[in-house]
Formats: sequence, C-alpha cells, structure tokens
Amino acid sequence: MSADIFAPTSARLLPRKMQASPKKDYSVGASPMQTELTALEHPTIKVPYEIFNKRYRLSQKIIEKEQHAVAAAVDEIEKQLATAAPTSVPHMVSLLDTVMDRLRALKRKSTESFDEDLSAVRACKTRVSHLRLSDSNAALFEKRRLDRMLVEYCFRCGYYDSATMLAKKTDVEELSNMDLFLAARDIEVSLARRETEMALAWCNENRSRLKKQNSFFEFYLRQQEVIELIKKGRNGCMDAILHARKHFPALEDFKQYEKDIQKTMTLLAVHYREGQSDNPYQVRWRQSKSQFYIISFKSSH
Repeated sequence: MSADIFAPTSARLLPRKMQASPKKDYSVGASPMQTELTALEHPTIKVPYEIFNKRYRLSQKIIEKEQHAVAAAVDEIEKQLATAAPTSVPHMVSLLDTVMDRLRALKRKSTESFDEDLSAVRACKTRVSHLRLSDSNAALFEKRRLDRMLVEYCFRCGYYDSATMLAKKTDVEELSNMDLFLAARDIEVSLARRETEMALAWCNENRSRLKKQNSFFEFYLRQQEVIELIKKGRNGCMDAILHARKHFPALEDFKQYEKDIQKTMTLLAVHYREGQSDNPYQVRWRQSKSQFYIISFKSSH
C-alpha cells in the first residue's frame, strides 16, 4: 500500500468540473481604449457590485426576519384581546414591552443594514468615478491604475504590509479591495495555526460560489476536524463519529466525497504511535496540512 494514500493530489487544489465558458468578444466595434478598459478594469467594478449584492440580499433576510418577529408579537396581543376572559394588566404590559423590544430591534438592524448598503453603494460610485477619469484625465487614470495593480500584486504575493503602505501613499485604498485581501490574510493565518472556524465562516458566506466551483475546500476543513478529534484517542473517537455524521452529509453532492470519507473514518481503527513508520496510515497523522489548506483556500477565493 502506498505511503501517500492520503496525500492530496495537486488536481484537488482546483475546483472540479470547471469548464471554460464561452466569453463574449467585447473588442468587436470597440476602440482600443474601450477594449483595454474591459480587460483590465472589469474586476474594479465587479468586486464592489458583488459585495453590494450580497449585503443587500442579507439585509433583506434580516429585515424580513425582524418584521415577522414584530408581527408575531402583535398577533399575540390581538389573540389576548379576542379572548372572552379578561386579560390582566401586567400581562398586557408584558406583551406591549415585547412589541416595543421587537420594534427597537427592527429599527436597529434596519439602520445597520442601511449603513452597510450605503457603504457598498459609495464604493461602487468611487470605482465608477475612477473609470470616468479615462475620458477626462487619461494620465491621472493610468497612474492610479498602475498604483492599484502594484498594490494588488503585492497583496497576492503576500506582502501585506508593503501593499497597505503603498495603497495609503498613493491614495488608492478605495480602489484596491484592501478589505478582502486583509480578511483573506486573517483566514490564512488561522489556517496556519490549524484553526478552521474563520475558514468555515467564510465558506458559509460564499456557499453559492463554492457550489458553482464544486470546491472541496469545506470538505477538507471538516475532514481535518474529524482527524483532530480521532487523534485525541478513545475519548475523541465518538466525538469524531458524531461530528462526521453531522457535517459530512450536509455537504453539497455528498457522494463525491465518499471514498475520502471512508479513508478518513478508517483512522478510527488505526492507533496513533509516535515514531511508527511502517504503517501507511501514520502518514495522515504526521503530515502537516496547513499549507495545503492555505493553497486550497486561495484557489477557491
């Protein structure tokens, strides 16, 4: 049996079933400047729009939830008033207090959602204003674009401090998606510590995109949680089984992970012994997975 039975292949770092979709040819009938803008500046407006769209949909869900809570509290009052038996004053005061609490919560969350949506709209307007410079002040536009591309290149190479300093010095903080890069850095740091909470929260927020990519990233995180529980010994084995039963079936297209799950659960029957080298399953215990998870996260991000 091969010693790298559990070693992930490089192919798994990338989402499966990703087929190249036909792209529209925007160059037909367009000037060279328009073609260049389409090629280089598409992410400039796409990213803040996607953020706004996500926040707007989340705001809708939050407000609808609070509206239902207010309606339920009002229905309870109407139900009490409709009964033949008289309602005590303290009980009615309690019901009214509940309605007031729900209304305050609705107002607070509506204000928070509005502020977040407004911030996202301002980001979109800032990007649009930047793109309009290509007509009114081409030299300034090209300078700021170069600065933005340098900042994002530094971020992608992992030079976060240098990228942040450059963005502030060149005044392109609002054009360089700094928040996304810094949030990704926090997740990468947590993965390097073999912590999965932040990465799983990110998976939950981006579930639709991961589904489209058919990404294995969330499965890898759940798999690692199970392995860490098994490594605790007899006391952790039952927790590992319960954890696997809870989270593995909840994954999209559960069947595609079946073989990997079988290999992982086989570890329940393999005792962890330091220094043992003749057991191929021991590779799974010893292998450092942090860097693999970081690379997998980057490929899904």
